[in-house]
Amino acid sequence: NTTFPSAPKVIISLYSTSTADAIGSMTVSAINVTTTGFTARFFNAGSSNRAPNADWVAIQAISQSL
Repeated sequence: NTTFPSAPKVIISLYSTSTADAIGSMTVSAINVTTTGFTARFFNAGSSNRAPNADWVAIQAISQSL
């Protein structure tokens, strides 16, 4: 486990082995990001139960002007 000096940027991606079309009505977001963790929040716009998975990576952002 890594402790960041400040809250990192978290990139999170939803994936599933489901072949149902309705899986497209889901999304995931990283919330409550801290230096030591975050909460993965799954949003289900449909009425069916889902069993999603997520991959994620946390990176320390460096501010730069382009």
